[in-house]
Amino acid sequence: MPAKPSVAVPLQQYLGRVFEALVARNTPRALILASTLRDKLGSDLATNASSQAELALLAMQRAPTDVVVQWHVAMELGEVTLLAVERPLPAGVSDAATRLLEIDSDNGVSWLVPLAVAWQSKKDDDISAMLEKIASTKRYEDYSIDLVFEWLPVLRAEPFPRQDLPAAAVSDEAIALLAAEALMWNPKMHLRQHLLDACPPDIQSISTRRRDACLSVGRLVSSKANTLANRRVGIELLHVAGSDDAEYLGARRELDWLDIQGAKALDSVADDLAAIQRFEADLRDTHSEIEAVRRLLARRGIAPSPPDDWQAGQQARMPGIGG
Repeated sequence: MPAKPSVAVPLQQYLGRVFEALVARNTPRALILASTLRDKLGSDLATNASSQAELALLAMQRAPTDVVVQWHVAMELGEVTLLAVERPLPAGVSDAATRLLEIDSDNGVSWLVPLAVAWQSKKDDDISAMLEKIASTKRYEDYSIDLVFEWLPVLRAEPFPRQDLPAAAVSDEAIALLAAEALMWNPKMHLRQHLLDACPPDIQSISTRRRDACLSVGRLVSSKANTLANRRVGIELLHVAGSDDAEYLGARRELDWLDIQGAKALDSVADDLAAIQRFEADLRDTHSEIEAVRRLLARRGIAPSPPDDWQAGQQARMPGIGG
């Protein structure tokens, strides 16, 4: 999404229209999308709008078994309220985090809020136990991709103003997809940061039990995460937790290759409606940004892994879907 000062007011007006469209839909998932825009509204609209927390908690209460809604509320409001510092977990966030564990306990992402609580305790055994719990899960998948597909019909009904875009040749479909990804680029960095805080660069300063758990979590996240952003966290954990250079460097090169080649491939098909629709279908089918990029590269005759002499350098990378 453009961030130039010259388009700040039109962009704010556009987001206001999207916000109103979401509130009018009045479904739980539409309400959580509206909550992400709440603090980006102009003063006229914001004065009468429900707060971010009110919108998110209403969605949570109306959809108690919707894993996407519970994940979003636990992560989004957990970041806003819990992580600002030493304070108890607010009831709404606690409810969403509890429901998330009931619905999706085999997913490592579901344990990020409990890990944040353990981190606040500063007790090594509590932190180690939560890291071990994450390491024992079978998956590490967030639900950013699901929300991208919630955004798409809204953004197609309320297209982003083309005059604020640099490339006139880009298809409407590509604009909507890029805008959806940009709106989901809220990487929950504070919650993810607790993984990195629990596994600090001075790894020898923590217990052997915790070091082992950090390495196990790194292997899970670097191999199972369904977004580029989360895989990078896993690779960083491999690095600090003391995996051998071959494991760490190999994982980093593989991800850099997918990231950089994926950015180039998507740029080259931005004006190709059929290619963009195919990429969207792959995202939906695989629920994985990683697998969708691999399929895109395969269709363009590009290897899924880098050649032996390839170096990432300072090449452009995908904006990515964060969560």
